[in-house]
Amino acid sequence: MSLWQPILVEGMGESSASSIQFISATPELISLKGTGGVGLQETSTVVFKVVGLNGAALEGEEVNFKLNTVMGGVTLSKSSALSDSSGQV
Repeated sequence: MSLWQPILVEGMGESSASSIQFISATPELISLKGTGGVGLQETSTVVFKVVGLNGAALEGEEVNFKLNTVMGGVTLSKSSALSDSSGQV
């Protein structure tokens, strides 16, 4: 089962953003709660970058996140966030 599959980026509303780029996940490998992943954390911080048509980072864009499953007890700590000065959210 892919741990990336449950995370969906829903949209950015009325904006000049053209795409969202995956930047990182820290840690990259996690375990689902209660599955016995010895030495693995159960949470990860995922970072995306909002960019405009010209590829430049966009600040102040709202990005909404949604899970497409609750299998394994997965949850989001935030359902939306605003991109910072480097376009990251």
